[in-house]
Parts: sequence; C-alpha cells; structure tokens
Amino acid sequence: SKCGACGAKLTEAHGHHAMCCKYNNEFISRTAWHNRIRDVSMDIHREAGLQASSKCEGLLGADELAPREQDRHKDKVADINFQGLRPQVLGVLADVSIVHNTRGTYPHTPDARAAVEEGAAVYDLEMKKMFKYGPLADRRFYAFIALCVESWGRFGQMFIDFLKEVAEAAAQRNEALNSMPPDIGAHKQFVARQVRRYMRRISLVRVRGMAQRIQGAIYGVARNRFAAAGMAARLDNGEGQQLALGDSSVDIA
Repeated sequence: SKCGACGAKLTEAHGHHAMCCKYNNEFISRTAWHNRIRDVSMDIHREAGLQASSKCEGLLGADELAPREQDRHKDKVADINFQGLRPQVLGVLADVSIVHNTRGTYPHTPDARAAVEEGAAVYDLEMKKMFKYGPLADRRFYAFIALCVESWGRFGQMFIDFLKEVAEAAAQRNEALNSMPPDIGAHKQFVARQVRRYMRRISLVRVRGMAQRIQGAIYGVARNRFAAAGMAARLDNGEGQQLALGDSSVDIA
C-alpha cells in the first residue's frame, strides 16, 4: 500500500512512516502533537508560579552571523518564552521537538547510533537545536533550551533539567513545605515527585499524539482507496469519456 499523505510505497507495518512523514497531518495530527507538548510545558511552568508565553516573534530577530545568506534576514522564532525561571537573563526561550528513532521515511532503518546507544536520537536533535538557536540567544541576552523527546518516550537531558528547575521553583513557593522545619530530605522528595508528575503529564500527551498520527495515516490511506474505488466505479458506468473531457467537452457529432 501507499502513504495517503505523500504517496510513498509503504515498506513496513509498524507505523514508522506515519511517525516520520511530514505530510501526514490528517486531523492536524502533526501540528497538534507538537503544540500539545508545548502547551502542557507552559502549563507546568505556570503552575509553579512562573510565566510562559508562546508569543516569541521578534525576540531573537534575524541571525546576522548565520552561515547562509538567506538565514541572515529571517526571524528565528522559538516556541516558548519562559519568564522568572532564570532572573539573570531576559527570559528562557525553548524549542519543542519530537524525534522518531527511525530516521526518514524510506527505507525505515533505525538510526545507527540509536540502535546501540539509548537516547542517541534525542541527543542529536538537542545538539542541532542548540547550534541553531543557542549562539543567537546568548547575543540577545536570552537563555535557550531544547525541549526534545523521542516518540518512544525518551526525554532529552535538557528537558529533564528544565523540569527539575521548575520543580525547584515550585518547592520554593510551596507553603506547606516552607512551613516545616528545614529538611533537605523532604525538599528532595518533593522535587523528585514533581518531576515524575510532570513527565507523566507530558508522556500522556506524547502517547495520544502518536495514536493520532497513526489514525491520521490510516484515514489517509482509506480515503485514497475509497476515492480510487469511486473513480473505478464511475469508469465502469461509462462515464470515462465525460470524465476525460471534463466540463470543456464539446459535441463533435
């Protein structure tokens, strides 16, 4: 069978193509997957008493030192602007990304490093994002973090460190915790519990997004098959000449 989005021949039946195909956006599954992880990350930040916004246009501007000429005139826009997390900078800008362990759409071969090294795919993506945004963010007095997660569940280290920072901020604002006598053990337990809770919330969104990606791909294939079957039926009913000529057909009798 073929992909209902891009038309490529499917060579596997495990959903790898549905995860990777950039044209598979039925039910806005590709965009929504990204945006829901972005939104839950902002919600977590706000619940800790901090501010977050997805309006990041114009904060970084164009990268005048970019290697490619076309990139020197294009505004680089992050996904989230976190405020209050690191007071020493104007804000913490973040880019949310999801990476599948199987690269590309054809052939479906696991990434060489990911096959032997756990977390290699998400680590590589973190480095690419840092190279793209990090130096420019530094020059604009912002911090930058790459919030990357693998479709199979592995969080990038920067994502985990970010959640720990947010949990620390939540601990500082927790009245019940602060009303107790100083207890390092209780503080650590609170932070660890919060991080686990944050990761579960993000993982729920990630898994739902995977299901929607698969569902969208299946719908696309079914839609194309129904369309092809409908066309074949019309041809069988003698509408072939009319379909071929279309509305511009003329009577040549």
